[in-house]
Amino acid sequence: MKKITLLFLVVLFTLPMVSQSKSNAKSQVKEVGKALLPKELKYNKKNLMLNGSGIRHKYFFNIYTIGLYLNKKSSDAKHIMEADENMSVRFESTSKLLSKEKLENAFRDGFERSTNGNTGKIRPRIEKFLDLMAQDPGLGKVYDVFYEKGVGCTVYYEGEKQGVVKGLDFKTALFGVWLSDSPVNKRLRKELLGLK
Repeated sequence: MKKITLLFLVVLFTLPMVSQSKSNAKSQVKEVGKALLPKELKYNKKNLMLNGSGIRHKYFFNIYTIGLYLNKKSSDAKHIMEADENMSVRFESTSKLLSKEKLENAFRDGFERSTNGNTGKIRPRIEKFLDLMAQDPGLGKVYDVFYEKGVGCTVYYEGEKQGVVKGLDFKTALFGVWLSDSPVNKRLRKELLGLK
């Protein structure tokens, strides 16, 4: 009888702890469509916080979910694009229709928009970036692009480092894909800036 009572007490006191840890886990992520984005990312021992998030739509389909991570929250698109500070974008494929070719074409279009067609100086680095992004963007696959001062944009696919593209000018163009005055989607721009 003592063993049963002891077992009951252990279970009784463990349940609230389990439920609290699940609650804590939920409070650490933001649900965006079908994706869960962490509210904080750690890169090289530095914390970045989720500034804004949204879903990239095209032809009535959800293509990917994206989150913008900064040192501190900001709604100043120009500053974010041009700042030589640690920051990151994370995006997760949410469509089976997203192929490598479609992702590449979307980025090419985004770079053209971001730079007003002036991609000449960074074109070789755009090609390198596209090579680093050449994995299959299957449903639920996650890409992270971390910009670090003095290093450049480091691309990760499913947590594995793919390589680095150097230069603040490249980083400005890349983040401009979503944040420039001619972004891939104006609603998404507002969401990433925390304005919607």
